[in-house]
Amino acid sequence: MKYLYFSLIFLLFFSGCGTVPVSQTQADQTVPEPILEDQETYKNTHFGYSFVIPEGLAVYTLTDEQLAVPATEDSETVFLIDGETNFFTIRGIEDSTKSAHEWLSDHFFFFYPTGEAGQRVGDLAGQQAFFLSGDGTATSPARLIVIEFEEKTIVITYEKEIEAFDALLDSIQFIHTEG
Repeated sequence: MKYLYFSLIFLLFFSGCGTVPVSQTQADQTVPEPILEDQETYKNTHFGYSFVIPEGLAVYTLTDEQLAVPATEDSETVFLIDGETNFFTIRGIEDSTKSAHEWLSDHFFFFYPTGEAGQRVGDLAGQQAFFLSGDGTATSPARLIVIEFEEKTIVITYEKEIEAFDALLDSIQFIHTEG
């Protein structure tokens, strides 16, 4: 339950963040691979990503009243719950004057208040991503990933280590949005 509260605080804290546009060259390099038809996929057409939903789980978002409801194609924040634990959250951020790196620099201590986190730059589904690793507690998510895609920043948090997380990351695709 503490992870759900952490995610709710995260949602409230970052309700006004966003990014600057990425170059057209970077956006053109994304060529999504097909996902198997027999797996259920969540697709967010507003923020431009999709992922395969692990068997037995559903994708949720929060209403203005902070109630969990099924996510839609334009949900700003979506999350998966394992039991009572919110273990995987994706948050789309738009309309900012900051790059993904600047956003991460500004919010690092919110996620890792002790300042301790492993850091690396890598690739996620053909896009440059910033990967941070913590100890998987309420004050230090196991992973934080920040990606800039089509004038938006995508922030992925993963609160605890479970096998399904790597499969979720492997299934993420970035898709071009309309407008």
